[in-house]
Amino acid sequence: MKRKIAAVVLVGLLSFVTMASTGCAAERASYFTEEEHLARVTERIEKKYMTEDSQFTSFAVYPLYNEKDKLQYFLVEFEPQGFVYVKIRDKWYNNIFESMHSLYGVSNTPPITPWYRYTIDPTKSQPEPYTDKCIERDENGEVVIRYESPYAAAGIKDEKRYLLSLKDERDIGVELVEAIKTDEGYFNLVSMSKLLIENGRFTEKQATLGKYFIPKGAFDL
Repeated sequence: MKRKIAAVVLVGLLSFVTMASTGCAAERASYFTEEEHLARVTERIEKKYMTEDSQFTSFAVYPLYNEKDKLQYFLVEFEPQGFVYVKIRDKWYNNIFESMHSLYGVSNTPPITPWYRYTIDPTKSQPEPYTDKCIERDENGEVVIRYESPYAAAGIKDEKRYLLSLKDERDIGVELVEAIKTDEGYFNLVSMSKLLIENGRFTEKQATLGKYFIPKGAFDL
């Protein structure tokens, strides 16, 4: 009798683990159209950021495409200032073992995070501590600080927006690179300069904002 009870308990436990690990509900990015992703992200941004005590008055959501011209991210531009990126994850499973509980994740920094334009100085002859960065400065020598996205700062309206993530010639992975595509190729919106891609890699180190996506529930949208 004890063996039968133990067997029943074991079967029940295995069934629970199987259900929990496979997920009661699964979502994949491919289940939704671009328009549906846009609507779902917009709804989640509204709920997460546009609360009664929000510092933002409005927002707009724009699609961002990767180097394969595939929709993979969204840009959320807030008013009066601030922005975040949203990544469409490939899939997620609603189970107790998953650290993420949404098909969407936000970038690693708060919406209102200052940044500045710069170009890469390969000679590393710039002032400390950023010897390889030639930073944009105003007529008084002060660093030009920005809070809107690089796309907004560059006055991008109707152009297709890109967020590129490739390795460079040193075989080192880089953060996300904000860009648009012109007749001459991609254009980096942080350095405001042309960038080249050969054999699936950047030909040189790129200026970035240091944004990326952390695969943890704290960054769920």
